[in-house]
Amino acid sequence: TLGYSNEICNTMSLDQCKDALSTVDPQEIPFLQMFNIWKINSNARKLIFESNIAKIAAELLNVKSLRLYQDAVFIKRPNDGPTQWHSDLNMCPFDTNDFITVWIVLH
Repeated sequence: TLGYSNEICNTMSLDQCKDALSTVDPQEIPFLQMFNIWKINSNARKLIFESNIAKIAAELLNVKSLRLYQDAVFIKRPNDGPTQWHSDLNMCPFDTNDFITVWIVLH
């Protein structure tokens, strides 16, 4: 599912969403978001489930198994500025702080 503005762009292709993003002010919508890519992309699925990421996260939490809440891809336009320091904790629907977020930057 793709997030664009206040709408869900699940009927648009990635290229259509990128085109739509290019028409708005970067101050209004600073980037494109795609969620749960592992469900539709085998490379994302391999990265999440077959790499050492989950093993390391489980070790850090001192647990035997994990549950994936979501993955997300953030696509920024060329020359967009950095995202300012912030906390997403208030956006997480959990009643615990026992979770891990992993960020992987791709250029």
